[in-house]
Parts: sequence; C-alpha cells; structure tokens
Amino acid sequence: MLRKILRFIQLLDYLLTRFVYSVFPLRYRRHGHCRKTGVCCHSIGIVAPAWILESRAALRLVIAWYEYVDEFFIKGVYPAEQVLVFGCPYLKENICSRYASRPPLCRSYPQGGFFTKPATFPTCGFSFKETQSSR
Repeated sequence: MLRKILRFIQLLDYLLTRFVYSVFPLRYRRHGHCRKTGVCCHSIGIVAPAWILESRAALRLVIAWYEYVDEFFIKGVYPAEQVLVFGCPYLKENICSRYASRPPLCRSYPQGGFFTKPATFPTCGFSFKETQSSR
C-alpha cells in the first residue's frame, strides 16, 4: 500500500513537471528516437546536488526512494560528477519488461533542459538542439 501511495505522489510530480514544461519553453528540445540499446536502463543517472551527496542520511534516503518506489538498484555514487547511477531489474534483452507501467523517470528520459544541454549516451538515438526562441 505504501508503495502505491508513493508512486501516486511520484506520478503527480511527473504531471506537474510536464505542465511546467508545456508552459515555460525549454532551451533545449529533444530530437530523434530510442534505438533500444538499453544503455540508459543499464546505467540510470540521477543528478544529485552536493548537499545530498555530503549528507549520509540524505543520500540513504534518496537511494532508498529509488530502490523502493522504482525498484532500481544502486550501482555507484559519483560525487565529482554529482550523479547516482542505478540499474533496472526489468530490462530483458534491452527491452523493458514493464514498459506500460514504467516509472515516470523512464517515461521522460531523456528530458529537455531549461538551462544546460542535457547529456545522453553516445549510442543513444536522441539528441538535443537549442530552440530558436532561446538564441
């Protein structure tokens, strides 16, 4: 029951984020398509501010959230890059075995950016281009 409540909160956050993206123009827009290499699912990068990485309690809480709510597993913590890397147990032969009910993070990957150009993996079929209005 707790997982369902947390997933509902997560869904509300996702919908609010999508609304904000529809109201405020992004500086960078996503182009392309998924090539189904599975690289992004093997190494799910979550940006974490320095204060989270420096606080043992905050770091544990963030990791616990992704492990419990999304069922990801932690692969590494990289303070210099301010990134947590998770893996997904639902990736089978580079295909998501729970595609219809995948987490919001997976639905929106890769996401456009307001300020900086988002990074993707070299084998990713997506790229980002600066929008005309932001030049």
